[in-house]
Amino acid sequence: MGTPKDKTTSTFELEVLNKELGCFPNLDILNLRRIFLMLTKIFFSDKENFKTYLEDTANKFDYTYSDYVLDPDGKNKTIIDITSDYNYLDDAAKLEYLGSTQNPKIIVSVGDISLSDIGTLANRTRMFEDNSGYMMGLNATTTVSFSSYATTLGDCAVMSQLCAAHFTGLTEVLYNLLRLKKYLPLKISTPRAINSEQNKKMFRSDFTLQLNWEAAWRTRIESARLRKLAIELNAH
Repeated sequence: MGTPKDKTTSTFELEVLNKELGCFPNLDILNLRRIFLMLTKIFFSDKENFKTYLEDTANKFDYTYSDYVLDPDGKNKTIIDITSDYNYLDDAAKLEYLGSTQNPKIIVSVGDISLSDIGTLANRTRMFEDNSGYMMGLNATTTVSFSSYATTLGDCAVMSQLCAAHFTGLTEVLYNLLRLKKYLPLKISTPRAINSEQNKKMFRSDFTLQLNWEAAWRTRIESARLRKLAIELNAH
């Protein structure tokens, strides 16, 4: 497969990135899931975003996503479904079958967040000027996965490659806006059949990112504050 030519970040994406992502005070599993789910939906909502790539392949399938937020007038037809793993946490078996009448789907998931020392005393990064508390930090690392499911190997491979191309192209933008220490595309897995029954066969391919940042906490020492300090000199 080729690499998309002239891939640019759309004005809409930049607007979302600058206005919305700046509202997240901390990076946690819920916020990361929301960020990457939102960006995946935006990318697939406009076929112009991946038109060049599809012209370089034999696959001419339309991978458009649509919902009432991105397409309130319903101008685009939903060809693929995009959701988060949250919808499957209570029943993983739901992923084992994609009916012939169901759309191909992309499921966005965030892995465990691993924490480690940053190498300072008690992981403190700075004291407050009035000595009322301090900031502490830990190295945080997680993965974000985009799992593509389709009834054909070709559709599965193309969807996974499109996710990889898009989020690799956003490396510098997300690195800066999310204040990351590392943003690393890790791998695109080869499509594999996850159900061997011919009439229920479904393929899965995962594109995975690794993120690393400094998670910060503010600790305040609870104590009574001095409102006034007075010195009296007694002459004897």
